[in-house]
Amino acid sequence: MTFLALLLVTGLAMYVIVQPLWQYIRQPWAFRTPDGEEEQVRQEQLSALEALRDLAMDYRLGQLSTTDYRALAAPLQQQARRTIQQQIKQNAVQEADYALDAALEAEILALRRIK
Repeated sequence: MTFLALLLVTGLAMYVIVQPLWQYIRQPWAFRTPDGEEEQVRQEQLSALEALRDLAMDYRLGQLSTTDYRALAAPLQQQARRTIQQQIKQNAVQEADYALDAALEAEILALRRIK
């Protein structure tokens, strides 16, 4: 009984390890690497959010007046919004690419079945 349980756990562990590799072999385009533009947008977003966090802390501690806080936070909020919108656009393009890849794969498989 113990041997069977050990065998089951080992098999499950092997499946968890091998499954992503097997998927990559079948569909290498599904694993994309981020390019420089995506990383730059992400870094801009993180820096804007960090600056906003620091401003909010200074405001809560009383080191900034309300007018100063609003004046300093507005451009940072716009930058954060802009980067989020850029990420949404990039994700939409990537999803369209994935959908196109899937459609092409389906068409190729259909053509192979016809022959």
